[in-house]
Amino acid sequence: MNDDPIHGRWKDEGFRSRLRSTWGRLTDEDLGRENADRDFVIDKVREYYGYSREQADELVRDFERSL
Repeated sequence: MNDDPIHGRWKDEGFRSRLRSTWGRLTDEDLGRENADRDFVIDKVREYYGYSREQADELVRDFERSL
């Protein structure tokens, strides 16, 4: 069982829209990926926004808390 809240909701279009609202630089290709997870989102936030791993992890954790 996967306790990753991002992975568990990934197929929900509304959830992916919320990700896009939070991080507008996420692409259609990123959001169209099958079975993405928390690490994938952290990596994309790092790539597109230039954050360190720790900063991106904290931002994603904050996003998860808002769910």
